[in-house]
Parts: sequence; structure tokens; C-alpha cells
Amino acid sequence: MLDRRIKEEESQFIARIEEEQFAQALMAVTGTSKVALKKSRELLSMVHLLPAEQQQRLLQWSTTDLPWSEQQAALLIPADLKWLVTQLARHEVAHALIAKSLGFTVGEIRIGVSSATGDHEGSSGATSNRHLKTVEDVVQYSEDRIVVLMAGTMAEAESEGEVGRGFDSAFKESWSDYSKMLDHMQLLANLSGENFQSCFGTSYLRLRARTATIVHENFPLILEVVDVLAERVETFGMLCAWHAHEFLAIVDECEARISQEL
Repeated sequence: MLDRRIKEEESQFIARIEEEQFAQALMAVTGTSKVALKKSRELLSMVHLLPAEQQQRLLQWSTTDLPWSEQQAALLIPADLKWLVTQLARHEVAHALIAKSLGFTVGEIRIGVSSATGDHEGSSGATSNRHLKTVEDVVQYSEDRIVVLMAGTMAEAESEGEVGRGFDSAFKESWSDYSKMLDHMQLLANLSGENFQSCFGTSYLRLRARTATIVHENFPLILEVVDVLAERVETFGMLCAWHAHEFLAIVDECEARISQEL
């Protein structure tokens, strides 16, 4: 079934080229169409199979006549997928905000939805310049890192009252964060002299509770910042990035507004 679907998309791509529907074809191979990004990469290889004359016409047209403004309207993320943008923003904003609250330096945040199938990208960075001189320093650092890793999934809750509900299964699905957490848990086990299962059994529950408390306390601020960032992600293939200084300026503004309301 998958092979058949790929062949159908390849046939459609070739048909668009032959009919000189270059906008739709180019948008597919650059990952900005409603075709899933992984399929777009497969289609991209087909450009090289075109006759040289068609390749030249395609390149010439793309530099002079490509009506991107007309195509953008067709790429607007529909209302029924806006929840995905918000969820992505909650996840990455929580990583960054909780990292900031624990003394980490916040880096760039990136959010984007690639296609109507739900392909997406989200990332955030945080670094630390702590001087880890003792075992206690390393333990504190690893525990703080785990809290930051947990915060992303924890903030995906539907409401403030839902923070922490269904976290365990959702966190395992966020494999990048979960696997990094396991690495830090192994380090904590090594430092304590415990076996991994024993350390995990106690530390996981304690750090999960700590994360839930911190996320709950910051939940209104997380939502305020998310509202600002998520509204800027308007079209498929649009990858929005905020440098640390811009993100922190948004945080400060939102935090001041919340303080005034309280």
C-alpha cells in the first residue's frame, strides 16, 4: 500500500511538470506543500531525472515567475490543526521557561508544521555554565536537567488542573526527551552506588512531582508566551525561530502583564 501511494505521488509530480504546473511541483519538493516532508524528499530526487530542457525551464520559471503569494493562502494551517501548533509551542516554551527558572541559559526556539499529515518540528536549547566541583553539584545539575526534560511534556496538559495527568505514557512517546532523562538517571545511579532500577524507582517519582509543581506554578506564564509564539506559525513549511533575546523579551512582557492582572 505504501509503495503504491509513493508511486501515485511520483506520477502526480511528473504530471505537474509535464503540464508546467511548476508551483505545485516545486512546493512539493521543497517540503512546503501538503505532501508529507518525507515524501517530499523522495520527490526531490525525481527532479534530477527530468530532461535537461525541463530542468532549465523549471529553474528559470522558479526565479522569475513563481507566484508564492498566490500559493501561500493554500498553505494556511487550518483551524483543526492549530492545536498541534499550540501543543508544540507549549512543549518548547516549557522547556525554555523552566530551564530559565533553574538558572540555565536559554537558546533558540524553533516551531513549525511541515504538512497537513501532522509532520512537525520543534526544538529549544538551554546551556549551563555551572562549575561542577563536587558530587553534590553533579547530582543537582542532573536532577535539574531531568526536570527541564520533563517540563515539555508536562506543559502539554489541557488546563492547569490537568498538569501531570497521563504524563508517564506521554513522556515515553517523547523519545528524545525520555532517552536523555534515562541517561541522567543512569548517571545518578552511578553516583549514588545504587542499581539503576532502584535509583529510577525513587528518583523518577520525586522529580516528576517536582516538575509538576514547577510547571503548575508557571502554567499561566507558559500559556501567555505560547499565545504570542503560536500565532506567528501560519502556514505549512513555515519554520519560526526565536533567538534567546527575543524570546526573553516576550517572556518579560508576558510576566509583567500577568503580574499586573494579579
